[in-house]
Amino acid sequence: MWTAEGPTDEAIALFEAGGGPLSSGERIMLMVAWAFWNGAEQSKLADVIHRLDETNLHAISTLMLALAHGAEHVDAWITEMERAARR
Repeated sequence: MWTAEGPTDEAIALFEAGGGPLSSGERIMLMVAWAFWNGAEQSKLADVIHRLDETNLHAISTLMLALAHGAEHVDAWITEMERAARR
């Protein structure tokens, strides 16, 4: 739902609809993505910790660590997530 230029029209529409038809976990991931993108959504840490499955929790936690280390680490995280999605 994101490109190098930012959120897609689908991501924007889902955000404006409060997640629309997404499951609870999918909605949390969308809102967290917006929080990372521009701070537009204040996702609750408790939701992230207690409602996400292991795969999505790992993705968010490793992105947070990558952010702490800078842009090169975020780029590496994106590459790894793309690779994992193709598996």
